[in-house]
Amino acid sequence: MLSNFSQALRRFRAAPGFTGIALATLALGIGGTTAMFSLVNAILLKPLAYHEPERLYTILLHIPKLAQRLPALPVNAWHFNVWRKDAKSLESVSALRGFAATLTGDGEPERLDGVRMSANLFRTLGVRPRIGRDFRDEEDAEGKDRVVILSDGLWRRRFSGDPGVIGRKILLDNQPFEVVGVMPPGFRFLPGMKAGDLSISPRRAEFWRPLAFSKEELAMAFGRMNYAIIGRLRPGVTQAQVLTELSAMENEIAKNFSQPIEMRPLVQPLHDMTVRDVRRGLLLLLGATGFVLLIGCINLANLMLARANAMRRELAIRSALGARLGHLMGQLLAESMLLALVGGAIGMLAAQWLIDLAVAHAPIGLPRLDDVRMDWQVLLFASGVSIACGALFGILPAWRAAAADPQEALQSAGRGSTDGPRGGRLRQLLVVAEVALSVMLLLGAGLLLRSFSHILQVDRGFEERNVISAGVSLPFNKYRERSQRLVFYREVAERIRAISGVNSVGWISDLPVTSEDNMSPVSAGDRPAPPITEQPIVNYRTVDSEYFRTLGIPLREGRIFSEAADGDRRAVVITENLAERLWPGQSPLERELREVPEFYKPPYARVVGVVGAVHVASLTQEPGMIAYFPLWQRTPTSMSLAVKTAMDPIPLAGEIRRAIWSVDSQIPVPEIRTMESVIAESVAPRRFQMLLLAAFAFVALLLASLGIYGVVSYAVGRRTNEIGIRIALGAESGQVRGMVVRQGLLPVGAGLVLGLAGSFASAGVIRTLLYGVGALDPVTYAAVPLLLLIVALAACLLPARRATRIDPVTALRYE
Repeated sequence: MLSNFSQALRRFRAAPGFTGIALATLALGIGGTTAMFSLVNAILLKPLAYHEPERLYTILLHIPKLAQRLPALPVNAWHFNVWRKDAKSLESVSALRGFAATLTGDGEPERLDGVRMSANLFRTLGVRPRIGRDFRDEEDAEGKDRVVILSDGLWRRRFSGDPGVIGRKILLDNQPFEVVGVMPPGFRFLPGMKAGDLSISPRRAEFWRPLAFSKEELAMAFGRMNYAIIGRLRPGVTQAQVLTELSAMENEIAKNFSQPIEMRPLVQPLHDMTVRDVRRGLLLLLGATGFVLLIGCINLANLMLARANAMRRELAIRSALGARLGHLMGQLLAESMLLALVGGAIGMLAAQWLIDLAVAHAPIGLPRLDDVRMDWQVLLFASGVSIACGALFGILPAWRAAAADPQEALQSAGRGSTDGPRGGRLRQLLVVAEVALSVMLLLGAGLLLRSFSHILQVDRGFEERNVISAGVSLPFNKYRERSQRLVFYREVAERIRAISGVNSVGWISDLPVTSEDNMSPVSAGDRPAPPITEQPIVNYRTVDSEYFRTLGIPLREGRIFSEAADGDRRAVVITENLAERLWPGQSPLERELREVPEFYKPPYARVVGVVGAVHVASLTQEPGMIAYFPLWQRTPTSMSLAVKTAMDPIPLAGEIRRAIWSVDSQIPVPEIRTMESVIAESVAPRRFQMLLLAAFAFVALLLASLGIYGVVSYAVGRRTNEIGIRIALGAESGQVRGMVVRQGLLPVGAGLVLGLAGSFASAGVIRTLLYGVGALDPVTYAAVPLLLLIVALAACLLPARRATRIDPVTALRYE
């Protein structure tokens, strides 16, 4: 075996061109596949880093009549309490929801994302703080919940990793909290949990505090549905058993509702919920890298067939001298294995670079991104892929060359030696396979590209050009009164408005295309309210009068509310799609919008204006129905600033930050960004998928063109004598060129047909990743074959041109 590897090494040194191409092909294919597998392994395959994670399940609610709008709903305190007390199939049940708070004290004020959680959540997950202690059950009550656990990152960044922080008081929203623990450095807390499209937990939690339900929440059987529930199943209990028990409990809970509502529990593995939104896309990309690697192996098989054919005479002599078939095949397989192992080693180095690149440019919402690394599982995968590649592109050429008839092989020599018509057909079949795979990759990339183009062309409903935004959160303890908050917002707007180049300034509670939040059913106040499950679910937004002008949201009817005109009268501006839903074909002006009764008595607001609809959470969803309420009547502690400028707004970011701090220097301004970047972030996951698949498709196209060129070029060399005779008998250049091109395009045509058929059969795989374009889009299905034919034609023309220049006399000397 060592002698075979030694001989293979000498052969590779003697053919640096072939060796370089083969190693580059393998490094590219194995490196890309390994990098993609590292993402899939860390995000989809690895179990969550909790104790017995297979027993952890999320529990949400499902209302069948609202399923189209809200497929999954968070849970309220009433349901949680019933499940926690009475569910026998669950070992423990915990609740959580995300929130944010401002940390003040030493250093600059900082806005932090945190989690309010039932005191037993860490015990449910099977984790505990690195230093200090966990929450106690009695701390999960109002008045006893002023304790906090820090993340390792926050502890090191703000407290220099000082163990003495345990027992110290810190200020969150100007309220003192005692630090009782610090989580371990490797702890990852349930990033970006969602119920449908509703965000529940932050992407990166930096602190945790007890939940402490209010008495009002605990008394409500329906409403205030704000929490995700995590349950740990008892040993031996199945998901179906939990679902059966909770369904029976929901039937009892429903008796407390003021009107009949069918509500069902949704029980899902915690891991599945974490990766639900990215699973299909990641598997598609892993399959794409596998296609690229397979195309590379097919190319190498073609190259190895050519090399093996060149060795047929040598192998025939050795066979005639008594060498066994296995020994001859071993020599040729040693070449392919040595290539695969060296190419795999280079590919692993490339994979590390590709992993770093992918992590740096991955969309922010991609879960478990911190766990992506080159670990032993990834290395084992890369090694296995390398060995499999060596066998894949090596066995067939080795067998054909070693099993050749020695007498036939010894009768052929020099340039005229061939491996017969069967060898030519085999190479053509390999071209058919790589063209088919390339077609499928190119069609997938083309569909995603067309889909992304449609997304970017969607009418947002607002103008993003020259608009910059900043989130501002006021500590409740300092801005307890509504009037205090209103003064702050007005003073900030006035000072920013005075900055040179600023056209207008507006406030809104949640920017467009960021998230669905603060949702509630509404109905028309001039008629009896329908059942709550038949009422439209509306996003509530708080804005000032300048917001609509700042974002260029058009006024369709009526006017924008103002404090001078409306005063204390409860006014509302609604979107045109909500107006059409509640008052189809009628004007909604001066009609009453009925809200959920628990907020206001009486629950009515007068409609004074109708504005254009905007996209609430994503450009790929229909524009949301929104009810805009005046800032001076509803004044939350968290708002987003929108500033319209006459030029590029980025240079004004520093002045905007200073204007906010001039009103209150303790208010953190975490990030100032343009609305264009807000939109870019909302489409980042789709852009990431599209760019990666496009890159793989480009590589596949390049490899396929090289494969076509190699086969046609080899065929021209193989038929040198025949072409020379044709030219000697008077064949014109055009005839020779046409003959070669037709021979080269024949397997390409067959590959196109197979690739189109394969794409047609697998259309369902990519359908859910598309927007505004069908999985069988005729434009894409026409463009991709045309592109491949052009590339294939270019690949055939070079050998065809060489064929027309063959000297008949020289060619006939080899006969």
